Amino acid sequence: RHVVAVKTDGTLLWGGNNSYGQLTGLNEIKNAVAVTAGDDFTAILLSDGTVTVKGGGFAEVSDWTNVKKIVAGSRHLLALTYDGQVLSAGDNGYGQCETAGLDDIIDVAAGDAHSAFLRADGTVLYRGAGDQATSGIANLIYSDYEPVAEISVSRTEIFLAKGETATVSFSVLPETATYKKLAFTLSAEGVFEYSAADGVISVTGTNEGTATIRISAYGGEAVTVITVNVMAAAEGIAFDSDALKLFVGERYSPVAHILPQGGYHSEAIVYTLESGSDYVTFENGVLIATAEGDAVLAATLGNFRAELDISVVRPESVKSLTVAGKPGEVNPTEYYYGDEFDPSRYTLKVTLENGEVSTYPLESVNASVTGYDRFATEEIEVSVAYSGAVCKLSVTVNDYVVSVEPTSETTAAVAAYVQLYNYDLPVYEGGTFSYIAVYASGKTEPSPFALSALRGYDKTVTGPQTLTYIRNEFTHPDLEKPSFSLTLNVYDWA
Repeated sequence: RHVVAVKTDGTLLWGGNNSYGQLTGLNEIKNAVAVTAGDDFTAILLSDGTVTVKGGGFAEVSDWTNVKKIVAGSRHLLALTYDGQVLSAGDNGYGQCETAGLDDIIDVAAGDAHSAFLRADGTVLYRGAGDQATSGIANLIYSDYEPVAEISVSRTEIFLAKGETATVSFSVLPETATYKKLAFTLSAEGVFEYSAADGVISVTGTNEGTATIRISAYGGEAVTVITVNVMAAAEGIAFDSDALKLFVGERYSPVAHILPQGGYHSEAIVYTLESGSDYVTFENGVLIATAEGDAVLAATLGNFRAELDISVVRPESVKSLTVAGKPGEVNPTEYYYGDEFDPSRYTLKVTLENGEVSTYPLESVNASVTGYDRFATEEIEVSVAYSGAVCKLSVTVNDYVVSVEPTSETTAAVAAYVQLYNYDLPVYEGGTFSYIAVYASGKTEPSPFALSALRGYDKTVTGPQTLTYIRNEFTHPDLEKPSFSLTLNVYDWA
């Protein structure tokens, strides 16, 4: 119930209700360029880009600068700056002052308890009360609006060392899209730092871990995600040992490892036979000893280097062989039905007649393994032969349960069972309820279970409940535990 006007000389005219001080002090203002009025306040935009408010208690506008437009709702105030920033103050009871995430705004308007923002692509965004609070009305400017259909990236996963920088190029498709602005959101802070400009994202690892960059389009529904893996920086490389003895005719696959374990380097390890090509050959990662003599194999990774001194000798008579699990291997002699024999689990200790002892990774030597049957489901004696000697290794192939299914009688019995409200599930000794367990080998086995073994029961809820039985015994540790579900009715009682 008040009115205010701006004169061409920057002074004001006013009239009406002043019960909240909305007209007080207006005579002191000499540099006004615009005014707007709410229920109980008056806001004045001054020529220096600042805003002053009379009435209404708007203390939070004193730091507003660079403002080019102001609009008032009933009890809130909006301002638009020359750089497209939206400012707000006053009543936020309906979220009408929630201006976070607004970019490229070219005009603003305010109603009783809502705000509207016109974006540069012609989309109107709403905040506050009303059915349009969260769904914008698009295309107030453009007669033909073409949304972003795809955000193309040069790769969707990055591996880099802590302190290292990698780049990903990105582009918006189609090129004729109306509004190409993108939003970049991180799944976690602290793993890496990034910047995005001119179609290139630059990522620098700061701490070991994994996080993602989610790229979404303001002008469409397109989304793409880049996964960033930051690992410890490589500090060197090393072979398993500095020296290697090979017999003439023997093969060996050398491997150099990045230090520390789990470290990362953007380049690949390069192997070079630096000397001794008359005594060994090196192709496709395999050394072949051809004649007696010495050789050197070098591994390089950036500025890091490791050498393997190779000595090729005529074979001595092998006295004995011993196969053992590698350090750190858990149950190396345990296999599951269908598993292939895995030589990478073992080392081969070779003892010569002269007493000399050497130990090799089993997968790296030209040893013969026979007698293993991945479908045997029992203990097997495997033979390992090398250079005329043979040793035995006992392994076990374990059958395991792949699925479980309740009998039809059990399904019916559980559905008909009267379980009383606020009572625990009963424990039965014996085969009142049963299911059929199917093993990987195809073997089937009936198994009893008690109602108390079912998971998901809530004794404080009446009506039908879906409960689950999960089989844990004789299952594969790397596979999901087999399970089935049953419906149990819980009854209230007088």
